[in-house]
Amino acid sequence: MKFSRMALAAALIGCGLLAARAASAEDIKLRIASGHPVVQTYVNLMSTYFVPEVSKRVAARTKHKVEFIEAYGGSIVKVADVLKGVQSGIIDLGGYTETGFGAITWHALTMNKARFAKLPKEVQDIIGEVGREYEALTGKVNEEAYPKQLEQLRAHGVTVKKISDAARKDWANAMKDWPQQKADELDKQGLPGSQVLKLTLEEAEKLGHKWPVRYPIK
Repeated sequence: MKFSRMALAAALIGCGLLAARAASAEDIKLRIASGHPVVQTYVNLMSTYFVPEVSKRVAARTKHKVEFIEAYGGSIVKVADVLKGVQSGIIDLGGYTETGFGAITWHALTMNKARFAKLPKEVQDIIGEVGREYEALTGKVNEEAYPKQLEQLRAHGVTVKKISDAARKDWANAMKDWPQQKADELDKQGLPGSQVLKLTLEEAEKLGHKWPVRYPIK
């Protein structure tokens, strides 16, 4: 399956957009950070697409100027601490198995809500606009890169194989209660866990995906 909205959760953990005070109404400084380095697709696109596009469009379409302070590779926050930072303003390669679980993901950026609210409306609109484009681009780049990455593994002597359909079904059955449990946890936190999970399953099915086990979501 090459489509997933559950990647939003990984994106919330994997990257963050933090903000510093603007020197003036026309000179806005924002900190953008990730615990991962720029070799990661989504981090690379933060630096090569999101940052320059926001800066360029704000300069072209408003009277304001945006300057980003970029901090990747854990220089401000570590991978596990990125979301917390936003809220507060050795593996040996012998073999690789394609399990058929998960998806080629897209990623989203998160921004400090209080800082976002202080930005001029036209700057808010541009950040949202470029952010949506960035989300779509991460999925596209990941999908295009995946076959190349498998070939790179093979070139380095890694045996690449796929898990059997029977094993996938057994695995899926062993996890059949877990999706609803996690959705319930999010629902209790006031988040649309069940709603997002239902939407994910339904949208994937519209694209023709067949589940080894169809998880019922209340």
